[in-house]
Amino acid sequence: ESTLALERALSDSRVGAFFFPRAERELPSGPRDARRIQDLEFQLEAVKKENELFQNAFDFSRSSGVSLKAANVFSYSNELGKETLLIDAGTDKGIGKGALVLDSSFFLVGTVAEAGKFVSKIDIASNVGNTFEADILPGGAVVVAKGVGGGVFLLDLVPIDMPVRKGDFVGFSPKRGTPSSRTIFFLGEVVGESKTESTIFKAVRAVSPVVPAVLTTIFILP
Repeated sequence: ESTLALERALSDSRVGAFFFPRAERELPSGPRDARRIQDLEFQLEAVKKENELFQNAFDFSRSSGVSLKAANVFSYSNELGKETLLIDAGTDKGIGKGALVLDSSFFLVGTVAEAGKFVSKIDIASNVGNTFEADILPGGAVVVAKGVGGGVFLLDLVPIDMPVRKGDFVGFSPKRGTPSSRTIFFLGEVVGESKTESTIFKAVRAVSPVVPAVLTTIFILP
């Protein structure tokens, strides 16, 4: 044990590294080994998380009959409040303009604004100018969700006498005629009502849980 301790101490020095190169490679080296183990554990957790994401996507595809395509996000930008993503998939994987983009929890992220051969640009759902036909659940009212930026939607055409509570689910269904038209995706959560001059409808605000800036993997409904 004393010999091994001496050899380990020498191997940590420049002189020892020359005389005991094998010891430097094989024997534990304190903090360096701890960092290496931490790196390996982090990589293992990342692989487990990735496997979980793809398993969830596979289960969703099998249960809904909809084929999802996975892609990696390699760029995020926010120009004057308009958020966009760039992903490493395009027409080579059958992705076209207008396709829906979901996160790993199958919340709506946005739509494909431009599709190149190997790269596509994603327009985030809550950007100003984007509108979706949505439902407030459990009430069931059909409304129009308008993006106002920053993950916020303004829900129009909500009947003034309809009870809407904080935390109500705002769902979005794709256009009829598509394989996923019977599937409801999560668009946002009601956070409150906004003042309006209308005596027939009231405006409701909803917030999306999706944070585009931290997304690394997304799924696309072609």
